[in-house]
Amino acid sequence: MVFLLLLAGHETTTHLISGSVYELLKNPGLRDWLEEDWSRANLAVEEFLRFLSPVQFTKPRYVRKDIELGGVQLRKGEKVMPMLAAANLDPQANANPEKLDLERKPNRHIAFGTGIHFCLGHQLARIEGASGSRPCSGVGRDSSWWTNPKSSGAACQASRRLSICRSARPGTKPIMRGADNPRPAIK
Repeated sequence: MVFLLLLAGHETTTHLISGSVYELLKNPGLRDWLEEDWSRANLAVEEFLRFLSPVQFTKPRYVRKDIELGGVQLRKGEKVMPMLAAANLDPQANANPEKLDLERKPNRHIAFGTGIHFCLGHQLARIEGASGSRPCSGVGRDSSWWTNPKSSGAACQASRRLSICRSARPGTKPIMRGADNPRPAIK
């Protein structure tokens, strides 16, 4: 139980934040929509949870009695593994599920499971998802860093040259890596 409470959400939140940032970098229109009004972040996080499905499947479950489910006969004792990612892309639950729609309402995802297996850390994951995506949205920052790979104030870097920039802090210089500024040789 301690593992679940302290560590289980680390990897999934990492996937949520990195996937969200990737989608915002890939889709400038979505990034701009979010930049216009940061109060939309909660709505966006719900869609990222559905679209990215940081948890792909659940633990195995065992059928308790013979049953037919979706035209498939399941026998008592058989093992099943529900795929949350597939459920989140079900067109019967959400229209156009293959499309990332940050304005989706209602959003019927099951990224946190359901019933007695519902994620204990769901609220923390939502807060971390919104907070983690904010520095890369350009909100409250000079958004020239989206196109300027030499920018020094960026929390994240998304240049076409795949440079990496550490955010500048007082008394430090940003570390830039790319084709025109390779890593120095270690001696």
